[in-house]
Amino acid sequence: MYYVNRLKIQDTKYKPSPRAQAEGIQDGVSLYITLVILSLLLAIALAGSSLLIGQLGRLKSSGNSVLAFYAADAGIERALYLDNKNCSLSSSVAERITCVQTGIAGLILSDTTLANNATFELSITPGGSGSCPAGKNYCVKSKGVFKDATRVLRISR
Repeated sequence: MYYVNRLKIQDTKYKPSPRAQAEGIQDGVSLYITLVILSLLLAIALAGSSLLIGQLGRLKSSGNSVLAFYAADAGIERALYLDNKNCSLSSSVAERITCVQTGIAGLILSDTTLANNATFELSITPGGSGSCPAGKNYCVKSKGVFKDATRVLRISR
């Protein structure tokens, strides 16, 4: 017969050491193991939440990227509209490029700012110069900007 945690135990296979019996060393072992397991679970949860918070920031900026792309697309559409509306009667490629450049230069800030405050900038390059292929008349580059995102589209015509 022996005592564990002030309980009288009579017949069992496990017998604590006399020191453990005398000092009550086994008191709180289950509490200690529980605290270790809970600490590990808390560490895992905190690590997972920090990863998710980082991903949320990236998802937010990807939405801005889509709006910047749409702004660049609106700029391309504007350049094509200027070409078709104002420059269709130009007799030569040089006159057409000059006409489109004049139309682009004549755009005011309200023409290049969309309803969601995204903006676009246009530039035109003659065929065969810069990054514009030699077989094309001209290339238009549109840079769309929305908050921290920037996207660029280029077309050749």
